[in-house]
Amino acid sequence: MQQYPTAVVGSIGYESHGRLLIIGDASALPLAAQLPDTLKPQVVLTADHAPASQFANVVIPLNGRSLSISGHLGAFLVDMGGTVIATDLILDLQTPSSLQRGILPPGYFAPKPDELAYTLAQLPEMIGEFSKPRYFHYDPSICAHSSSGLRGCTRCIDACPAEAIISIGSKIEVNPNLCQGGGACAAACPSGAIRYQYPLPAQTVDQLRILLRTYHAAGGIAPKILFHRSAMPLELTQLSPTLLPFPVEELGSVSAELWLAALSFGASQVLLYDEAVTPTQSRDTLQQQLAIAQAQLQGLGYPADAIHLLPVGTPAQGISPAPVMPLFTPATQGGMNDKRQQWRVALDHLYRFAPATPASIALPAGAPFGTLVINKDSCTLCMACATICPLKAIEGGGNKPQLRFHPNHCVQCGLCATGCPEQAISLQPLYITDPEQRRLAQVLHEEPPFCCVQCGKPFGSQSAIKTMLSRLASHPMFQNPRALRRLEMCEDCRVMDVVQDPAAMG
Repeated sequence: MQQYPTAVVGSIGYESHGRLLIIGDASALPLAAQLPDTLKPQVVLTADHAPASQFANVVIPLNGRSLSISGHLGAFLVDMGGTVIATDLILDLQTPSSLQRGILPPGYFAPKPDELAYTLAQLPEMIGEFSKPRYFHYDPSICAHSSSGLRGCTRCIDACPAEAIISIGSKIEVNPNLCQGGGACAAACPSGAIRYQYPLPAQTVDQLRILLRTYHAAGGIAPKILFHRSAMPLELTQLSPTLLPFPVEELGSVSAELWLAALSFGASQVLLYDEAVTPTQSRDTLQQQLAIAQAQLQGLGYPADAIHLLPVGTPAQGISPAPVMPLFTPATQGGMNDKRQQWRVALDHLYRFAPATPASIALPAGAPFGTLVINKDSCTLCMACATICPLKAIEGGGNKPQLRFHPNHCVQCGLCATGCPEQAISLQPLYITDPEQRRLAQVLHEEPPFCCVQCGKPFGSQSAIKTMLSRLASHPMFQNPRALRRLEMCEDCRVMDVVQDPAAMG
């Protein structure tokens, strides 16, 4: 893997002048006195009593005011009930700290007691200019967050442990200064609208393929891929020779399409090395992805534990070398940046050699694949769902009153169900296993057209016209039978009838 370095595709810069704000009780005062002047420390004193006179020039009493923090290294703003302090660094000694996030902003330190000495030694080094990779790429054209003012998918927002993602109307926005590469957003995104950029998904898949191909070429058998956080040291000499470590920026940055690609390349098992430092949101996303991938594997007759999340504290050297997946010809395709395509290609290869080949596989709620169930008694074929769908998974039948569905495009965002005026749509998470069937458009509902009572031209569905007549029959504008009958005419005939109707022309 060292032969295939990852290219840096963009960076985010920070500039810190060493302004340090310490938040804590009276115990923070002697700490401030010990720090070098280059840090220019100030103390927000949370205790009620006034500070000693020798600290008066660096102390800001909180005096019961609320305290909120925003920003990042070099650009923090601390609001204390209307008094705003700008600072470069924050040392928060409160229990609990003001910010409760899975991944804290760069420049914000909230050390545990046994970490305080290390943090104090680190602070003087946080002066100057810094940079980090721009970890993410966002394509709003395939984002299912919102449409027509309705809220749809929020998975990236819910998954981000750094709270770096917000909703801005129909799309989302990522604060690149807060994003630190946790990757749970990319793992959770059903469409691939937000993806990892450092490294690119295609590069990671290619590294996996080359690693496994090289292992097999050297005569290795039953290899197991061990995904682990790159900052976590592994003693390679203590690992089974069948266990191939694969470091990633964060464990939460890998998801089902990558795990399944590894299995399609001939891995006997994929293992995810969890740690206590894994943010809760990232672990939740991992477990959701794991439930989906295991359901797909089980549906194809493969063992569910071919992908396994190791409990925190599992010794790597104690992992069993016993094979899990059956042997088959490994896949050879190159990596892709399209998440859904990568996922499908890996599953298609597994489908070729699967012990079981059902037409479809039921998936857990929240899965990014599925179909729609239409209540045909309620659906009027008004096509509101087709208008709302951001990924064009739903369309009309052209000249026919027909609801057509493209399974490959649907990410189960739920916008169609939310926007249906008749509440006639429900989601059904499932995976269609046969690639040919998956590419076919499905007709979910159709009915004979309603024909204009004047000229006979078809112009809508029978149920839509029937519903409209029922709802408008008591409206004051349609108490005249001629006016009500115009609702059963096509657009052209309706205009002509209005012009010829003295009552309508006033």
